[in-house]
Amino acid sequence: MAEAAENRQGEIDLARAAALSDGIFAVAMTLLIVALPLPKSTAELGGVPLGEHLLTLLPAFRAIAIGFFVAAVFWRAHHGFFRCLAKGDGTLMWLNFLLLFAVAATPLSSSLLGSFHSEAVTVALYAANVAVISASLFLMWLHVNRKRALLNADVGSRRIPRGLWGASLRRPGLPRLDRGGAILGRAGAVDVTPDHPGDVGRPARASVIWLRAAAALALVALAAAPAEALTCPVSHPRVQLSVDVAAPVIDNTLPQPALQRLAGASHHGGRTQGLYRGGIRTRWQTRIGGRQLAGLACRWIDEVTITMTAAARTIYVARERRPGTCPYDSVLKHERRHQAADDAVIAEFAPRLKRRVARAIAALPPPAPLPPGDAAAVERRLTAAVERAVHDELRALEAARRARQAAIDTPGEYRRVGAACG
Repeated sequence: MAEAAENRQGEIDLARAAALSDGIFAVAMTLLIVALPLPKSTAELGGVPLGEHLLTLLPAFRAIAIGFFVAAVFWRAHHGFFRCLAKGDGTLMWLNFLLLFAVAATPLSSSLLGSFHSEAVTVALYAANVAVISASLFLMWLHVNRKRALLNADVGSRRIPRGLWGASLRRPGLPRLDRGGAILGRAGAVDVTPDHPGDVGRPARASVIWLRAAAALALVALAAAPAEALTCPVSHPRVQLSVDVAAPVIDNTLPQPALQRLAGASHHGGRTQGLYRGGIRTRWQTRIGGRQLAGLACRWIDEVTITMTAAARTIYVARERRPGTCPYDSVLKHERRHQAADDAVIAEFAPRLKRRVARAIAALPPPAPLPPGDAAAVERRLTAAVERAVHDELRALEAARRARQAAIDTPGEYRRVGAACG
C-alpha cells in the first residue's frame, strides 16, 4: 500500500513537472519573438526609411529564429523523455530544473547573439547556453538508465537515446547509449512503443536529422552574419539649395543728418543723400545617415540643405528729397544699382556653391564599417568637409560682392547723380 501511494505521488509530481516544463518552454519561445526591437513610431526611425530600418534587424531576427527552432528541437527531445517515464525522483527533478533554467535563459543569449553576433563572447555565451541544455538532458537520461524503475515497462533498452556528445558509453551492466547529434552538443529522442523488428532507431534518427539541420542553420547564419555586418550601403547624397531674395524696403523718413550718422560720418564726404543697406546670409545643414549592424556602424552624408537669402534690405533716401521729384528719383536709381549688384552675385554664386559642395562630398571616401565608438568622429569629419566647401565659396562670394559694390560708388557716378537734375 505504501509503495502504491509512493508511485501515485511520483506520477503526480511527474505530471506537474511536465506541465511546468511545457510552460517554461512556451514562455521562453514567446519571449524570443517579443524581444525583436521593432520601432513604435516614425519618430524612432530618425528619418531612415522603414524598409531600410527593418533590414538592420535581420541579424536579430536570424538569432531569434535560430533560438526558437533550437528550443523546439529540445522540447521535442524533452517531451519524448517524459513520455518514457513512469515516475520521477528528486534527482531527476533537479536535473530538469537545471535544463529549464537554461531554456529560460535562451531569450537573453539569443538577443545578445543577434545584437553582437560578431563578438566572440556572445557566440560563446549562446554556445554555453545550448550546451547546458544538452548536458542536462544527457544527465537525465543517464540517471534513468541507472534507475530503470523510473521508466515505463514498455521502454526497451534499445529505446535509450543516443549519447549527447556522440560517445558510445559502455559500462558493466549498463546498456549501450547510441550516438546522436545536436547543436554544440548532442540530444536524442525515444520511442515509447514496444520494440518491433525494423522499427528500431527510426525516431532517434529522425531527431538527429532535425538536430543536424538546426546545427547547419546556426552555422550558416553565424558565418554569414559578419559578411552582412561589413557591408555599408552606397550613399547618394543630395544637395538642396533654395534662394530667397526679397525686394528692399524704401525709407524716406530720415533727414540728411540722421542718414549721415547711419552711414558713417565720412561716408560720401559727409553729403550722403541715399544709402543701400543689405547683405547676403547663407545657412546650411548636413544630415548624416547611419546604420548599426551588430557591433559595427556606418555613417554617410545623406543630404545637405543650403538656404541663401538677401538679408532684410532697405534703401534710404534723405527726407529732403521727396518722392516724385527728380532729386529723389536720381538717388533711388543709384541705390537700385547696389541692389542689382547683390542680386547678380546671388544668382551667380548660388549654383556655384551647390556644385562646390557636391564635389566636396563626391571626393569623400565611400562609407565603410567602423566601431560604434568612432561614429561621432566620422560624423564630425563629414560635416567638416561640407563646412570647408561652403566657407571657401562664401569667401569668394563676399570678395566679388565688395568689388562690385565698390565699382558703383565712384566719383564719376556721384557727379552723374548730382548733375541729373540740373
